[in-house]
Amino acid sequence: MRKLPHFRRLASRGRMPKIAALVCVFTSIAVVFVLSDPYKWWKSSEDKSLAPITTFTADQLVGLEPSIGVKEITVQHFDSMIKTAKATDRKRKMVDLTQDPARNDLQTMMNTWIEGSYSPVHLHREYAETFVVLHGALLFFTFDPDGSSPLCHILSPTGNARAIVVEKGEWHAMTAAPTSLGYPGEAIVFETSGHKFDLSVPTKVLATFAPSGPGGIEGDPNYFAAKLIPLCKTNA
Repeated sequence: MRKLPHFRRLASRGRMPKIAALVCVFTSIAVVFVLSDPYKWWKSSEDKSLAPITTFTADQLVGLEPSIGVKEITVQHFDSMIKTAKATDRKRKMVDLTQDPARNDLQTMMNTWIEGSYSPVHLHREYAETFVVLHGALLFFTFDPDGSSPLCHILSPTGNARAIVVEKGEWHAMTAAPTSLGYPGEAIVFETSGHKFDLSVPTKVLATFAPSGPGGIEGDPNYFAAKLIPLCKTNA
């Protein structure tokens, strides 16, 4: 007797309705996934190291409002920026300079760092950053991909290194250069990052090889004191 084609044999055994039902189930699951938020699925299942989205408010300065088309940065605001940062719990305060952040491909800001404020070791997958020190001194740390061989870069407007560019995918961390190394214990840093601002999307990936503070928002002071800041003593 001639063999029936495969699909006809299945039909003859009554299995075609079951296969069709399975196809419908998997199709429905795929549609639900696409219509939902795929990023949410990826974030929860693949990457547990994303830092939480921070909601700290940024200051605006007279003459440097984001709406202004041309903004000249002068030293006249520096004293008040340092005073404001010292009064915060974080010992850090940002001034936002970005016009229309949700549509602007370049986020621009100034960040004032006071000794005792630390960033966690982190990277950004989607964009590069630039840091230029306008006042004081900043200890900036970079790492190999596996976290080994950290390097200390001392940035200041009077030193050999004034700025640093960090491409996407590069681990880094920072803190104001402390008075124990002969620095003023404060830094005003001009920063840019190449992306549109979206408060709903976390972009900071925390390093698993370095501890961070509670919630992954701040760096760990003990880690900086024991592992990172001593690297800068030879450069001071």
